[in-house]
Amino acid sequence: MDIFEFMSDAIEELVDLEFDLTPEASLDSLELASLDYIELQVMVKKNYGVVVDADLFESGELKTLGNFCSYIESHK
Repeated sequence: MDIFEFMSDAIEELVDLEFDLTPEASLDSLELASLDYIELQVMVKKNYGVVVDADLFESGELKTLGNFCSYIESHK
């Protein structure tokens, strides 16, 4: 399973989406709660050994699902 597929499945478990996820989907459009971000951070660390600092979301460095997946890929 690639990172995008893993992240898509994880997000779909957390929130009910009325659209298909694409790498271009903005994280804001996913309407994730702060606890959802924490759960994603834990899943990423557990599955890929990558620590994702919450500041990356707040600063806007990780704006899209594709950015998030690329970050994980480049840090694993």
